[in-house]
Amino acid sequence: MSKSSKDARKTRIFLDTIIDNLPMMVTVIDARSQRFVLANKATETVFGKARNVIGKSLHELLPKAKADELYARDRAIIRAGQRIELDYNYTRSNGDDVILSAKMIPIRIHGGDVEYLLSIHEDITENRLTENKMLFMAHYDCLTGVGNRSLFRLQIREAFECHKYDTVFALIYLDLDNFKSINDSLGHPVGDQVLISIAQRLLEVISEPHHVARLGGDEFAIILKGVPSLEAIKSTISRIISVISLPIDACGNQVFVTASIGVAVAPDDANDADALLRNADIALYRAKKDGGNTYEFFEIRMLKDFQERRAMENDLRDALDNNEFKLYYQPLIGLDHHHVNGFEALLRWDSPSRGLVSPADFIPLAEETGNYPPPIFGHGFCGFRPGCRGLSERGLRP
Repeated sequence: MSKSSKDARKTRIFLDTIIDNLPMMVTVIDARSQRFVLANKATETVFGKARNVIGKSLHELLPKAKADELYARDRAIIRAGQRIELDYNYTRSNGDDVILSAKMIPIRIHGGDVEYLLSIHEDITENRLTENKMLFMAHYDCLTGVGNRSLFRLQIREAFECHKYDTVFALIYLDLDNFKSINDSLGHPVGDQVLISIAQRLLEVISEPHHVARLGGDEFAIILKGVPSLEAIKSTISRIISVISLPIDACGNQVFVTASIGVAVAPDDANDADALLRNADIALYRAKKDGGNTYEFFEIRMLKDFQERRAMENDLRDALDNNEFKLYYQPLIGLDHHHVNGFEALLRWDSPSRGLVSPADFIPLAEETGNYPPPIFGHGFCGFRPGCRGLSERGLRP
């Protein structure tokens, strides 16, 4: 054997060794006969022993239905003469379902017709599972399994896209009443179980193509697509209220919850996702203000009230910095002896833009937002009332 022949043989053995030790499955089939002329060790996971593959066709190695499918695919690639990449599902000889990523490369030896088809298959099952897990974590609530805020915003934008084709949809914003008391009195494990139960019950009422999401805390949102009428929305809400009101068994405790619900309908109430969410939230605020366990549809007057409230809240915050609050003292006279027993402290807000604001307007807002006027605490008394709580009980009366 000549030196050149020995070198060529040595090079071929070297290349065969490399190919045989590649972790991905490498095969080459003859374009005319569609029989295998090369198969590395990794093909064992699909076809069995590699030595049993060489010289055989797909129909001699696989069940007829699967062989027909892959044979037709390979013939189409050979006729097209172009490289393609694809992912597909495959059941191995041991019964395992895997996902394979394939690179299919037609080979022309002398630049003429395709003579061989090189296929490189890589098992990407674990990678795909990891990707799916990351995708789930990015778009779904880990506690309840429903969509999270991120996915919900995508879904509501999609709903607006569909609206271009004359469809109507409703956004239902739901907040559990007094949920904090459940966490405080029974513990967070009970609270978590309540949230899981509520999500499952919502899914019993709401199915595809509609969407359910947990936006955070005890807030849920629902997109009702293609609603035919206002009555249909009310009917769905009635079913939601009904399933939520059923008792919940949570960690050995029987818990009862109610919900406040706000509803906004597109396109009548808003033409974009942010505005629709805001308006549903405003309607929800009105439902909670009405005592909870009820629902409200958004109305334009609610937006005006909301904007006025926000403006007063901002002015209230500035009033603290600008010392616009003043204390007045009203004497408390005993009827038996007509002597002054003490004084009741009266808080007044003298706003440069609003004038004298009634305590009935700003004190509830101060209590709700936590923007308490500092003079109350600076004087260190509660209108001579021991054990008083909150602004409305601190002698701060109109």
